[in-house]
Amino acid sequence: MHLRLTLFAFLVACAPKLPLPEPVHGGAWPIAKKALRHETIAVAKPVLASELPATPLPDEPPPDAVSVLVEDVADNLPEPTRLDPKDPRDASFLRNEWAGNVRFGGGFVRLGSIGVEVRARLVELGQDPEYQTQGKTWLGRLVSEKLADKKIVTLSVDPLTDLAPLREKTRGRHPDDGHDNLNVPRTTLAPPSLTPDQRTTAKQRSEGHRWLLVPILRNYYTHNAGWFLGQDYGSMSGGRTEVLLTLYDLDTGEPAWWMSTEAKTIERTASPSRTDLDTYLLTVEQMTAKQFDKRLFK
Repeated sequence: MHLRLTLFAFLVACAPKLPLPEPVHGGAWPIAKKALRHETIAVAKPVLASELPATPLPDEPPPDAVSVLVEDVADNLPEPTRLDPKDPRDASFLRNEWAGNVRFGGGFVRLGSIGVEVRARLVELGQDPEYQTQGKTWLGRLVSEKLADKKIVTLSVDPLTDLAPLREKTRGRHPDDGHDNLNVPRTTLAPPSLTPDQRTTAKQRSEGHRWLLVPILRNYYTHNAGWFLGQDYGSMSGGRTEVLLTLYDLDTGEPAWWMSTEAKTIERTASPSRTDLDTYLLTVEQMTAKQFDKRLFK
């Protein structure tokens, strides 16, 4: 275990920093860009990705179809934690849409019905109510501050809780695979078009204004040292948050502009204290704020 974590530290030091994807412009962006200078835009209250509709994850294969190879075997080790795709909390973790703390333990195991992949033997999810409230409050405040900096007039509205982001699996190997603090396979989030009913509801809540900004908090979590699913070398403790921010044209229901942000920190500590965990969250919040400064409505 110690050798793997040492290798992890070396890999992180050598890994290149990948540029984030540029903001995406829809067909109405030229009009929206001008409108932001003098029109009021409605701003939905932040919502968690895990609170929005999603296609159910596939069931776990039956036990006799799963290859289990345990390293560092000891008679007194407990059975690996079963992550149930039908359980909402487990599913949000598996999708990388968790808001809460993660505690790993018991070394690692290798599991798989097709490939054989590493994951922590024990996975304990907790503190989700606290992190969910804190994360949405932070994101709402961040959006408000950055819009105020741009002197954009806003109207706060309730979110569309039936909006289903487009989740697409990322194919192939990512440069950070093996030592990252998220689960494999990776997926990207993108905004969907609004249905006619959603557009009508949004228009009513927006008091007739044409533009609606929708912030979605994809994840907001901390963790100790251990193995996320599919990460061979493991990760030291850290934190992560990702945001999807979309400006909708309510005349058409199509995104006029959108961007995704990703912020993570991985530290040298294996067993962080509560203060350490909170510091990780502050770090990724500050990183996200800088991304907003560089990319909001660009």
